[in-house]
Amino acid sequence: MEAKEFGARLRQLREQAHISLRELAGKVGIDFTYLSKIENGVMPPPSEKVILALAEALGTDSDELFALAERIPSDLAGVLKNGKTLKLLRSKHTKQTSEGKPSLPSLTNLRSLAGNYIRFPGSKVLVRTAIATFLAVAIGVSLWFAAPVKALDITLSDPSPTVIGANVSFTVTISIADQELLPIQSVTLYIYDGSSRAAATYLATCSNLPLQTTVSPHYTRTSAQTGGGAVTITATAATGWGYGYGYGYVAWQSSGYSFFTPGGYGYGYGYGAGATSITYNVTWGCPSNWSTGSYTAEASIAANGQTFANTKAFSLSTAAAGVPTVPPPSGITNVSENVRADGVFTDTVVANSDDGNAALSILKGTKGLTEAGAPLSTISMTTMTAEEQAALPTPAPENIVVPEGVAVPADAYIVSVVYDFAPPGATFNPPATLTISYDETLIPAGVSEEDLVIVYWNETAGKWEVLQNIVVDTANNTISGELSHFTAFTILGLTEAPLPAPAAFTLSLLSILPAEVEIGEEITISITVANTGGQSGSYEATLKVNDVAVETEMVTLDAGTSKKVSFTTSQDTAGTYTVDINGTTGSFVVKPAPPPLVPPKPVVPPVVPPVEPVINWWLIGGIIAGVVILGTIIALVVRRRRA
Repeated sequence: MEAKEFGARLRQLREQAHISLRELAGKVGIDFTYLSKIENGVMPPPSEKVILALAEALGTDSDELFALAERIPSDLAGVLKNGKTLKLLRSKHTKQTSEGKPSLPSLTNLRSLAGNYIRFPGSKVLVRTAIATFLAVAIGVSLWFAAPVKALDITLSDPSPTVIGANVSFTVTISIADQELLPIQSVTLYIYDGSSRAAATYLATCSNLPLQTTVSPHYTRTSAQTGGGAVTITATAATGWGYGYGYGYVAWQSSGYSFFTPGGYGYGYGYGAGATSITYNVTWGCPSNWSTGSYTAEASIAANGQTFANTKAFSLSTAAAGVPTVPPPSGITNVSENVRADGVFTDTVVANSDDGNAALSILKGTKGLTEAGAPLSTISMTTMTAEEQAALPTPAPENIVVPEGVAVPADAYIVSVVYDFAPPGATFNPPATLTISYDETLIPAGVSEEDLVIVYWNETAGKWEVLQNIVVDTANNTISGELSHFTAFTILGLTEAPLPAPAAFTLSLLSILPAEVEIGEEITISITVANTGGQSGSYEATLKVNDVAVETEMVTLDAGTSKKVSFTTSQDTAGTYTVDINGTTGSFVVKPAPPPLVPPKPVVPPVVPPVEPVINWWLIGGIIAGVVILGTIIALVVRRRRA
């Protein structure tokens, strides 16, 4: 009722101020569609901050808006602590209802109270403030006397049994009171040692728990995913639990939290839907390598930027006799102490495969019998050998049975190991939940994670059949489905059209140049790699010389393409060397060094004794005589000319 009165008055004030809806929303800082819903009474009055902003933008008294909204301004909250005020409001002016709770004084009575107890002549503002104050106090006192309500509550039961290596079971319940509005976006469960998650040595984290009851409302995480132990969680929602747009407020541990601007989509609330809740039944396999001591289970809610959490402390001690423990690495789980004579499980059991990548969750109350009708005592989950897998037909369109209404796939590809579950033919009613972790790198190109299914081998029909209620968790790389009997299981990737043939590689044109070299001289060895398949792929070419790996090169080729790959090498010893590149062989020769050259001995000339020169005195005398005669003649000629 107050929503319509508040909205009508707000619209009236806005029109009197000649302000448009968008203009007012812009001044206040809220969405105009949200403001329109307030004016139309679709949404309740906003928070104190928004009311103050609206009053300021409209130039009106905020006390009137607070009165219409039946809200207590924060500056008046202290009035509730005034003993005289409380005594006054407990007087005859505050009438009791038939349920024994105080009714709110009318505005006329409040004006009378203001006139009798607060007199400030000539001050209308103070009188209006007094009226709003008494109205706020009256509302506060009515809440004061009303029975306390926990609007939001998170409770955890005591985890039990509390021993290392055991399956620890407990419940987490999230309750929301009538008329409380809380948009829950996610719920996370933590289990850690000590009392501080930030300082924990051991930590198991279960994020994004299911927020509704579905056909398979389970959260399953294998021990191989985080090392924090295998976890199975079942969600059960009460009537009124739903999904929608949340706005309003919620009280948590004596504090109020508003979700007005902008609100948010989430689970858990429903305006006027009444009290509701969701309960999680948790079975956690405590790792056997964790230490004894004090531990904490913490449930945390995320709601539109706010976080609400509660914890439960417990301790882990050494395993006691007769307490079932986490399945050993062998993949064999002893369940004899968890099953009655009629085959009904008295506890929820989580069994793991020998490789830790598959987990089977059997809920309490499930009836598990052997093929002969006897109660189960052990569960075996082991990976098949290559020889064992070869005995089973390869999944193909002609031997795959899909659920009714699903088209038969054009092709199928195995993307995990094949698991053999024993005892063969064991049955479960209701079905147990099988969860298998997958490696996304093993999914062939053209197959998406949404195309994955779990199949089992139906020996009677001679076909592979798809499990019911398949759920693929792409964030955690797990796939789950419901099984009702034991046989062989694996993950398939189904396609509507056959995929191109996978990449295939051939080698050709081996070249070794030069074929003969000197010691230390480099040799270039090359080969052509071709992809003859229908998909791109990578190929690793390795050069071996005399069966010793020398160099490796990775080649990535599209379908129908080729590439020349080259290597260089040299040898320091003469001889013939074999070359091998992934099975294609050849050879080269390193020639021995030539013998060293011997220089010829030097030729020494014979020693010749010196020859004494022979003097020809006759020739010398003749020359001298000729010179004397020639000089005499020249002298006589010169004298005659002078004469």
